[in-house]
Amino acid sequence: MDLSRFPRRFVIEERVPGSYSSTASGNNFMFNLMGVEAIDVVPGGSNMAQAMQKMADEVAAQGGKACIILGGGSNALGGLGYVACAQELQQQFFEQGVSIDRVVVGSGS
Repeated sequence: MDLSRFPRRFVIEERVPGSYSSTASGNNFMFNLMGVEAIDVVPGGSNMAQAMQKMADEVAAQGGKACIILGGGSNALGGLGYVACAQELQQQFFEQGVSIDRVVVGSGS
């Protein structure tokens, strides 16, 4: 499935006040590579579900349909994302004739 046609918007919690900078982390580099079109930075301790719903409502107001994935992929859809990732890796390794012993994933919310 080609996911490039789906807009990507993120809500990020800034746990240390004043620490967020769009030029200061590898995450932002990855966001750009993945085509993230909007990032809403909210203060630490914010109601993340409420902030994500607000963004989803904005998408709906523009005629789109949003899918909220909780931090850490901690719902059924997020879990399926990890499964799809593993399947994609497996397929790419097979197609390229690559044999692997381990996959290491740095993960956190």
